[in-house]
Amino acid sequence: MAVDPASYDDFEAEELSVLTVTGASRADVAAALEADRSGRPDGDPIEELEDAEWAFIEVDNAVVAVEFTGFADPTGETLASLSTGGRRVAVARSNILAHVRFGCARDGQLLFDDNEFAFTDDAAGVPPELADLMSAVRVDLDDQDADQDGPGWLSTALAMAETFTGVRVTAEMVGE
Repeated sequence: MAVDPASYDDFEAEELSVLTVTGASRADVAAALEADRSGRPDGDPIEELEDAEWAFIEVDNAVVAVEFTGFADPTGETLASLSTGGRRVAVARSNILAHVRFGCARDGQLLFDDNEFAFTDDAAGVPPELADLMSAVRVDLDDQDADQDGPGWLSTALAMAETFTGVRVTAEMVGE
């Protein structure tokens, strides 16, 4: 059953990446993100990412990784890689540029990933359990009379991530 996006309305950050990985350890997720266990990215990140840090929270046989710039979220290839071995992976991201991303992967396959998912014309790959949530938030740029007062994009992306992975992320968990 789909999660109500209103249950995520208490997330106020404009800049936030939330990655949820079922059946993984902190070490698995940190390695995939090329972050050390303390949350500092390895190597020389690009200028916009020099303050990016990941926090790792273990929740019910899953890991929630949180980053507060909204610019260090994982690639689609990383999502697919993290989802091997029966894992489910979802990312919800918002950044200061108003780009709200949702992506998900299962069994080593990237199912859907869009940097501005509310505007997508192609929802191919969206798991059936997420279709109603996608429809509720979709903005039809060709319909000037369309009602644009649906649920918030980040709230919807977080609700989609919970629906897909079964892992609830709370504002308290991420320091909101």
